[in-house]
Amino acid sequence: TVQVGGMHLEDAQSRIEQAFREGNYVNNPHVTLLVVEYGSGAEVMGEVARPGIYPVLGSRRLYDILSAAGGTTSNAGRAVVIANRANQTHRTVLLTNDLEKVMDADVFVYQGETVFVSRAGVIYVVGEVLQPSAFVMENKTEYTALRAIAMAHGPTKVARLSQVTIIRRNGD
Repeated sequence: TVQVGGMHLEDAQSRIEQAFREGNYVNNPHVTLLVVEYGSGAEVMGEVARPGIYPVLGSRRLYDILSAAGGTTSNAGRAVVIANRANQTHRTVLLTNDLEKVMDADVFVYQGETVFVSRAGVIYVVGEVLQPSAFVMENKTEYTALRAIAMAHGPTKVARLSQVTIIRRNGD
């Protein structure tokens, strides 16, 4: 008897193969399992167009699930947390526009997992700038006061750059 409840398909196959070897039933086993019915899917929440539960049939990857949910919203952050309630674990994946790293974020999503797309931070540039506005922070570790002013199309002619004030809601 081999207990495979709650395991991913690939892990269950490996566990059964291991049991065949350890029990001296088969020297070089190869086990293939086929799931004929799923009880539910992966739950997609956060900054996606259509949050909900999406079926995970076979092997599904993160981009497949996000695409099924209508993609991310314009307020989406880079961080995506994939939580597994069955074994109380979670993974954090960072979405990127870097073509060399984009496929690293396309991880497998398994049955019963929850995918949460974070909300990006927002900065407000107001005062003596040409276009005061709110800007979505795609990566909050790369913002400077100069970049924020540039995003607002620069200072007006009467602006005093020596008196720029940064107000933070929290200490980070």
